[in-house]
Amino acid sequence: MCSFNDIGVATAAVMKALQFGLCLNRIELADAMQMAAINAHGGIDLPEAPTLWIELAGSAATVADDAKVLRDLVRNADAGRIEAARNAEDAAALWRIRHSALYAARALRPGIKGISTDVCVRVSALPTCIEGIRSVVRTTAIQAPLMGHVGDGNFHMVLLFHPEDPTESAEAQKITSAMIDLTLSLGGTSTGEHGVGLGKKAYMEVEHGPALDLMCDPKRCIGPANIMNSGKIFDL
Repeated sequence: MCSFNDIGVATAAVMKALQFGLCLNRIELADAMQMAAINAHGGIDLPEAPTLWIELAGSAATVADDAKVLRDLVRNADAGRIEAARNAEDAAALWRIRHSALYAARALRPGIKGISTDVCVRVSALPTCIEGIRSVVRTTAIQAPLMGHVGDGNFHMVLLFHPEDPTESAEAQKITSAMIDLTLSLGGTSTGEHGVGLGKKAYMEVEHGPALDLMCDPKRCIGPANIMNSGKIFDL
């Protein structure tokens, strides 16, 4: 687990780690707001700065060698605190911090669940995509902690807003729309995990164009009565 002064530097470090061909198993990212939420929720004192969790997998010799390369790589990227697991228990403790992220994010506004949304771009486009959407978030009053599975270009935001507040709802929709528009302009996809059935439905035609009709054909063939997942992803 290592922290950085800038989220763009953190995502650039991910890209370099992938280019080096290291034996990477998982790469997770949290931004400064998410780390502040984790500290508050867990009563811990980690740097409130963009943070990466990186897991290596392979033979003992391969992991040891790649870990040295990785440490040099993140140090050259001016990483701050670097914490390496010495055993399975240490590793589990580091991952528990990451796994608490969603609960910590929601605790920033008790009683407000908000929504989780995500997009996915090629890893080389991550810095541009993340900074672009963060600039949109800064024009709103919405708290939107960011986390992601950045090894495959997928990142998430938890939009903390009250659905019965029209101003907050409009700002949350503004963020979501901007997030998808920017991602598609970068050649990415509107969803990696969240909202593929309903939340991102309105963007399917923009993203897939004529291919959307091709996707509809098997569903029409298999379920002509349209009773299986009716209204999901596209309308027949």
